[in-house]
Amino acid sequence: MTKHPLKASFIFSLFAIVLIATEAINTPAKGIFLINSYAQTMRNFPEAALRGTIAFKAPPEIVLDGKPERLSPGARIKNEHNLLVLTAALAGKEFVVNYKRENIGGMVSEVWILSSEEAKVERKNPAQ
Repeated sequence: MTKHPLKASFIFSLFAIVLIATEAINTPAKGIFLINSYAQTMRNFPEAALRGTIAFKAPPEIVLDGKPERLSPGARIKNEHNLLVLTAALAGKEFVVNYKRENIGGMVSEVWILSSEEAKVERKNPAQ
């Protein structure tokens, strides 16, 4: 019986395959942990931001805390994940939000739709 010695190139190739397979399994798991940690972060809102309940009608019409109002031209609306959302996609829906008004005219210029955790954090409005 003759023994066939393993060549260094074969051992190196086998090691490379195992390493690549291990990394292929671990990479998606790393992404899941990053997504979960991102989802758990709390956003910082400007001190001037107010808390309210907003119902979106046909853009730019809204109902803010039961009163009809309008969004300013170029108003920015961010969802729970801090991504910009188009007003037409929100028509007919109601949310707890933080919002800011324009200095001139008083129209709503920025809206942040709150997650359930963010909505639990109390925020004092000037009218309260």
